[in-house]
Amino acid sequence: MGVCTTNMAQFKDDDEFWTCRLESSLDPELMKDSLQILCNISPKKHIRTIEKLSCLQDESNGMKMHICEKLESQIEVSPLLVIEWIEAFKLYTFKSENLRSLTLSSLVNNLDITKYLMTNDSFKDSILSLLDEYVVTDRPKLPQIN
Repeated sequence: MGVCTTNMAQFKDDDEFWTCRLESSLDPELMKDSLQILCNISPKKHIRTIEKLSCLQDESNGMKMHICEKLESQIEVSPLLVIEWIEAFKLYTFKSENLRSLTLSSLVNNLDITKYLMTNDSFKDSILSLLDEYVVTDRPKLPQIN
């Protein structure tokens, strides 16, 4: 990824290389595999490279949807990585759609939800509601003792 970032610095933002015509000629399985690998990389260090490789700014190509699908499958295993992707690329719709899974996975993986998930007031309210609902309804019922 470091070499890719270095080489991509040679291209200008308006170069024809970034028109995403390449993806129409590639095998769809190759695209899926490359997205899976891309989603396993922390976006912090290589944000511009990932943004250009995945063409996230172009809503019409469907790459954002495919990336969100890959990220959704990683919520249970790597919630911090998913949260990094959400914050790096402002995937707040994805975050709101998967807030329950992200919250529970963060708790299971000992992540500080106040630091990572409660980034604004609407998410705070939603997460507190989810946790309250979990405590009230999803908690195992203890047998009654006389």
